[in-house]
Amino acid sequence: MNAAGPPTPSLTPPPARVGMVLAGGAARGAYEVGVVQYILEDVARALGRDVPIDVISGTSAGSLNSVMLAAHADKPTRPPGCPGGGATRPWAPAPPR
Repeated sequence: MNAAGPPTPSLTPPPARVGMVLAGGAARGAYEVGVVQYILEDVARALGRDVPIDVISGTSAGSLNSVMLAAHADKPTRPPGCPGGGATRPWAPAPPR
């Protein structure tokens, strides 16, 4: 028997989580790349920190973009020899040659 009584529930709310859902459709999938790039680069620069994204999901063309984001989430830069080398994000356009 516990002399202290039953444990009290924590009054601290769980940390907020950020999710990104990308839609389907070829044209929508094309412009989503630019929107995601804006969020992850320009918004992050304005905030002074990375934008935390905990969950990425998508359907159709959005799922392809989601897979690309998830596959490269741990790679902040590309080596200079790779396509788009030296880019700060894997979805950034390759530098001119």
